Amino acid sequence: MPPLVGLWDAEDVLGVGQVSLGATCVGYAKPKRRRCHHRVATANCQRASDLLLQISSMNISASGVDHVLERLARLLLCNHWNHQDQVGVVAAKWRDRVQQFQIVAAARLETTVQLENEARLGQVAPHKEGVRLEDAVRVERAARRPRIPQSKHAARTHTREVEAARQDAEIARRDAEIARRDAAISRRDLTIALQDIEIARRETAIARQETEVAREKLRRLRNRNLRVSDALTQQVAAVAGVRGGAATPALTVEVPRPNSAASSTRRPRQNQFGRHVASPTAIPRAATRTLAVPSPAYRLLVPPEDDNGGIMLRQGLGRKGT
Repeated sequence: MPPLVGLWDAEDVLGVGQVSLGATCVGYAKPKRRRCHHRVATANCQRASDLLLQISSMNISASGVDHVLERLARLLLCNHWNHQDQVGVVAAKWRDRVQQFQIVAAARLETTVQLENEARLGQVAPHKEGVRLEDAVRVERAARRPRIPQSKHAARTHTREVEAARQDAEIARRDAEIARRDAAISRRDLTIALQDIEIARRETAIARQETEVAREKLRRLRNRNLRVSDALTQQVAAVAGVRGGAATPALTVEVPRPNSAASSTRRPRQNQFGRHVASPTAIPRAATRTLAVPSPAYRLLVPPEDDNGGIMLRQGLGRKGT
């Protein structure tokens, strides 16, 4: 049995790497005939790191190391392909590594002790120097350091970072596309709103024009009514003067019939009212007929509407009445 060795690094000796940064399954995938590379849960990695620190502080030849190795193997085996039944195999492989390291470390320790004894007795050559146990352990640790798993871990980390960056770029591209679509929809809605405003403005202008036309028609109608009223008032006054025996000019109101042709040259029929008219109130009832009084001749003609919507009033010489 080799001498006892107390100083050792469990992560380097077992070849599991830095478990605190993440680890893969230490089992063997039988269907694929290679080692399994499934990721181990973060909680199991944390517990395994605590166990490695615990056994590193223990003596490598202590009896409790084997039991801790089985617990560590159970934590670093995934649940795929029934790898939990490989706990004994993995623990045995780790136990062999521990024994090999113990043999190498014991040999180096023995050499170191011998060199120290020779140096103490003065029999050591000048070019030979003693090697401490810490230096031997450090050299063995550097020789057994699993460089390939670390490179694989770095490559996988880089791959994950590249994949995360690609996903972030895809998400940013989708967000930009959604923003572009929203801007297009907003621009279309704004165009429709502007068109509606333009249509409303045109309709308002048309309504304003129609209102102005209606007001102009109403104004013309009022002027026409006022002129007709003035003409009738003058005619009533003239008839009243005739009844009093005064010699007043004759007033003639000419109103064409509705069905008379525009191209006819025939003068409308005139109805003469003498001195003995029954009453002046008969004149409004005879608005569609021509009214006249005896000499001296003086006529007031009321033709149809002119271009300005009013009544044309004119005076002229008339024939003498009977």
